[in-house]
Amino acid sequence: MPVDIVPAYHAVVAIVVLATLVPPFALVVFARGQFRMLLAYGAGLVCGIVVLYAESYILNFIGWDEILYVLYLPLVGMTAGAALLSRKRRHVIGALVLVAGALLIVITNARSIPTSIDVPFAAGSKGAIVDTEFSVPTAMTYAFTLDLRFAESDRRERDRLEKLAGTGQYRDGRQINTGLPIPVRLRVERLDKSGAASILDAEFTDHDLESHGSGHFSKRVTYIRLEPARYRAKIEALEDIPALAGVTHFGIHVAGHK
Repeated sequence: MPVDIVPAYHAVVAIVVLATLVPPFALVVFARGQFRMLLAYGAGLVCGIVVLYAESYILNFIGWDEILYVLYLPLVGMTAGAALLSRKRRHVIGALVLVAGALLIVITNARSIPTSIDVPFAAGSKGAIVDTEFSVPTAMTYAFTLDLRFAESDRRERDRLEKLAGTGQYRDGRQINTGLPIPVRLRVERLDKSGAASILDAEFTDHDLESHGSGHFSKRVTYIRLEPARYRAKIEALEDIPALAGVTHFGIHVAGHK
């Protein structure tokens, strides 16, 4: 199934907020002892780290903003707890403003995360299709890619796919070796209440090497700048290519340049 990380990311952010705000607040209010403030911050920090650790396994993704939440929000929870204990109206109001401001920042950042799609696609099996929907929160340029995957421990497979991926070298502003041709048809539609409006419907065969790294070579199908909306992307394999059996993924992610 295509995986759009945005809904799952929003759920994780909500859990991070609860895990880093509530324990420090509760410990400051109810705990006693010389080191309760240190214990309160440590509790929020540890709870947040546990959530991020789980996220790294579930989504294979951790945002830098989440790390900042884990470091910053325990202090907000502690401040709110201390304000409640002081029973001074101005302290309580100040703490509420601080909490509201922190939550506003978190919500704004969470809503602006770009979509990211990564799904297996039999690009070497004629007629194979992947059909997925995704949301664009703000206007940005997306790269639509075919990713050739390999196990890091399999050096022979890496070398084989490297030849299929192309060199990535440029001459006169164009890549001179794009590797194995992979004919595909890509259709992108914008979805709204009135129906679907076509953004792109084209065939692509030669794909520049977009990037390479741990366990993958990413070949770019195309760039498209998209406005905020809901979209559908459908990609279809047009030829049988046995060399691609079981190694290709279809990806949508923010391009390296706007």
